[in-house]
This record gives sequence, structure tokens and C-alpha cells, in this order.
Amino acid sequence: MSDSGQLPSLDAIFRHLRNRFEELYPICEQRNPWIFLCASAFVGLLSKLVKGSDRADSYQEFVQQYFPERYSTFKYADGSQDLPRQMYHVLRCGLVHSMSFIPDDLARRKGGRDRSVVLSHRQGSQVTFGQLVAEPPGEYFAGITDDAELSDERHLSNYRAEYAPDAAILVAEHFLEDVKYALEKVIVMASKDAGFGQTLRERVAKHPPLSGRFESGEI
Repeated sequence: MSDSGQLPSLDAIFRHLRNRFEELYPICEQRNPWIFLCASAFVGLLSKLVKGSDRADSYQEFVQQYFPERYSTFKYADGSQDLPRQMYHVLRCGLVHSMSFIPDDLARRKGGRDRSVVLSHRQGSQVTFGQLVAEPPGEYFAGITDDAELSDERHLSNYRAEYAPDAAILVAEHFLEDVKYALEKVIVMASKDAGFGQTLRERVAKHPPLSGRFESGEI
């Protein structure tokens, strides 16, 4: 909210969200797991702005409604069709909150499955499973393994390996574009629906962004 007490404009909100999203591309070029953490945090932000919450049901509804349809129709090898919920447990709760792809006991009771999502970068043929690897001088967060058959087309396909027997694979560069798709859909909906636009302005005013004052047309 500005110093005058007025709600931020939609244009200022849209500019801020797009600016923050653009900052993800250099992170993606570093070709390490941090882009997934940052992109997953951005999904949580959008879910909270749109749904008023980034808890399980709201997060799942957001992915179903704003991400490409392939996320909702994806089927695991065991027949489960719950990728949006697994994204909540593995990306939002696991990766963002715990730097792990293993759901906690509560998440498991609610349907979270170990390593139901695995991560890769395009053309680099590296998949992160999230298992601990014992190496001097200690234990590292994630294990990396080579898979020469990985390609751009593997994004949102089924994946099976020793540490991930039934997983969906997300390829960083494509996942980032899917997050951008969701962002632009939020912007379109807020522009067309006055009620939703007003709600978005109120939610941003309640939790002002950290960097708003450092941009022209501050929020």
C-alpha cells in the first residue's frame, strides 16, 4: 500500500510480478536445483494471491486452474492422477520448506509420496532425486545421476529409477515457462474481472512486496 493509504494499482502489481519472474531466468541458467526452489516459491506466491492461501486444497486448485492442462491430466504409473497435490507435498512443503523431496509423516498421511516429482535441466541429462550421498567431508543434500536419454520432451513424462520408482519429471526450462503461463493467466483474469482485480489489490496491500519501493511506480 502506498504512503497515501491507497491500494496499489493493478498495473503496478503486474509490473512487479513480471519483474520478479524475469529474475528467475539467470538462476535457471546456473543449472542447479535452486531454480526449482525459487520457481516453486513463486507458485506459492501466486496461489496465495489468487486463492488467499497456499495450503493444500488452495494450492492444488490453483495448479489445476492456472497451469497447462497437462498438469491435471498427468497419470502416474500406478494410475494416480494427482500431480498438483504431489507438487504441493514435494515442491511447496518439501523443497521450499525442508530442502527435501521426502514428505513428512503428516504429508504422507495426506497422500504425499516419496520422490513423486524429480527434477532435471534441459540438455544436461541430470536428474535430482533428493537422496543423501555420503562423501567426504560429509553428506550432501541431493544426489545427481546421469541419464543420457533425457531430452526436452521428457518434461511432464513418467520417470522410473531406483530412488524414484514412480515419478513425474519436471524439466527446469519448461517448468519455468509453465509458471509464466500461470502468471499471465492470473494477469488476464485480474484485468477482466473487476472483483478479482480488487481482491488482488487488497491482498498485495496487506502483504507489500519487499522490493516495491526500489522500482519506478512503486507498489
